[in-house]
Amino acid sequence: MSGFDDERWEDLYDSAEVYEVDAADAWQNGAYTEDGDQVECSVCGENMIFDPKNRCWKCSSCWNTKNRVQWFEYLDANPPGKKCLTRCHENYPVCKNWCMIYKIPDDDPIL
Repeated sequence: MSGFDDERWEDLYDSAEVYEVDAADAWQNGAYTEDGDQVECSVCGENMIFDPKNRCWKCSSCWNTKNRVQWFEYLDANPPGKKCLTRCHENYPVCKNWCMIYKIPDDDPIL
């Protein structure tokens, strides 16, 4: 018998609360190219997401993880400046929408 067949699990699921994810949160924590396209995992092809707590990008399926340096390399990113890599801890390139370090051109595709 697996642990999931146990009555204790049923009680846990029956009492669990479901929280809806705000569309803005889903967009802000999504992983996108500089052109605004969803990024796929290099391992399994599923969508990548940004993990704001750990400040890294993860696959939503296999949990393949990329730190900031790996993420910029994976995207072949062209950030507005060096501080994007060293001072910013936000979800690149979505963070261009509220960047306080650089002036982002109005015609940037992610805006």
